[in-house]
Formats: sequence, structure tokens, C-alpha cells
Amino acid sequence: SQPSRDLRRRVLLGLGQGAHHSGRALRATDSPVLASALEEAKGTATNRQASLGERVTALELLSYADFATMLEPATGALEASQPDRLRSAAIEALGRFPDAEVGKVLLAHWKDYSPRVREAAAAQLAARPAWIHALLDAVARGDVAPNEILPAQRSQMRNHRDPAIRRRFVEAFHEDAGPRREVLARYRPCLKLAGNAERGAKVFERACMACHRVAGRGHEVGPNLTTSRLRTPEVLLEHILDPNLEVQPAYLAWVVAEKDGRISTGLLATDRSEEHTSEL
Repeated sequence: SQPSRDLRRRVLLGLGQGAHHSGRALRATDSPVLASALEEAKGTATNRQASLGERVTALELLSYADFATMLEPATGALEASQPDRLRSAAIEALGRFPDAEVGKVLLAHWKDYSPRVREAAAAQLAARPAWIHALLDAVARGDVAPNEILPAQRSQMRNHRDPAIRRRFVEAFHEDAGPRREVLARYRPCLKLAGNAERGAKVFERACMACHRVAGRGHEVGPNLTTSRLRTPEVLLEHILDPNLEVQPAYLAWVVAEKDGRISTGLLATDRSEEHTSEL
């Protein structure tokens, strides 16, 4: 019955959590009952006819097993055709393993991750040195754009205790880029000038309003600038001169190839587990 299955599921998850906290993994060799449960979980995780909740729970249970048991169902759950909730669950489950291969697995589907899933993957990739190196390799190759990594993960890598990671981060993200630093240095004296809101409004109308909105004016192709007053003048200057320095996931442009061959570009207006609505 359903209640007995739910109870069994909770007991197994409790065993998994206990084993994880003690530094152990659940193994099929521990007992016939556990072997059967892990095999069933593998089948449920990869069964597209099972409910989404059941598949997510199966991945959670498998995350307490050994890496070899977890790898295949987790890799399948990351495919582009899978719901975002399942992909996020797979990313969280993979994050429990220290294996270097996890970094490559998480990056394999980077291009087709939704913004929310990409954010979850980036958070995991920045969590372990081996995965950070895999991420930095991907950035250096151009497989991952620097502006797709949020400030929190950038800060983790920029200030990492490993000097090799700090050095590689600066190189991969071009934080030592000469021309950009020269431009910033050239414009920095303007920060000492008094502001002029009236002239600034005219500049906004001419150069910014097509993509940004503030005080009810403009368009939200890019972030709403109402909160820009919370940023320091130095940060504002840097982002004005280098607008692609940081792009929030919600404002990444997506290209949609329709079945009739038409290509459209737009933003994701909604981002739910099994539904994406583009705003073109």
C-alpha cells in the first residue's frame, strides 16, 4: 500500500542520512533488502512514467549509496529533456560525492541548463577544488561564459585558499585584463564630480532606456535599475563601462529553435520544472 511504501522510503532515507553522517555509503552488499531498495531506486529515478516526486526521492536515496551506483541515474536526470526539479535534485545529489568526475558530469549539459539549474550547478562546481579546476577549464575554453557565474561563486574562487586556483581564476575571468583596467582608471576621476540628475536622466533616455527600467520608465530587457542606488559609485562605474561583467540568470538571452525552422531569441518569462515560457 502507499502508506507502507512511504514508511519504507522514510526509513531508507533515515538509514542513508545516518550512514552519510558517519562517513559511510549504503551498499547493495550490506543486505538483500538494501540491495533491492537501491535497485528499485535506480529504476524509479530513470522511469519517466514515475511521478516527479518519486524520482526526486529515488535520487536522494541513491545519493547515500556509492558513486558508481549513483552515477548513471544522476547523469540521465541531467539530460535536457528532464524537468528542472529533477535536474536540480541530481545536481544536489552529485554534490555529496567528492569524486573529480562530478565536475565533468555537471558541465556536460551546461549549455542547455535553465538559469535556475545553471545557478545550482555553479554553486556545486565552486565547492570543491577539483570541480573548480574543471569549471575554470570550461571558462578558458569558452564553454562557460564568465558572466554566467554569479558573484558569490566568483568571490569563492577569487579568495580561495589555494593560490593556484586564485591565479587561474584571474586568468580565466580576465580580471587582470589590461585594456579594461586602463579604461576604468581613465574614468575614475569622474567619481569626484558632483552628480547631475537632470543630465543623467537624458543619458538614461538616450543610452539605457531601451533595455532598463527605473521609476516606471523604460523596458526590462535587463535588470531594473531602481536598486542601483544601493551600489557604490565605484561599482556602478565598473558596470556602466563593462555591462556584461555580471549578467543575472533571469536576464540571459535564450535562443529557441522551433520545429518549423524559425529561430527566436528572448528571455525566460517563467521557469518552472516542466514548462518554460519565453518573452520575445
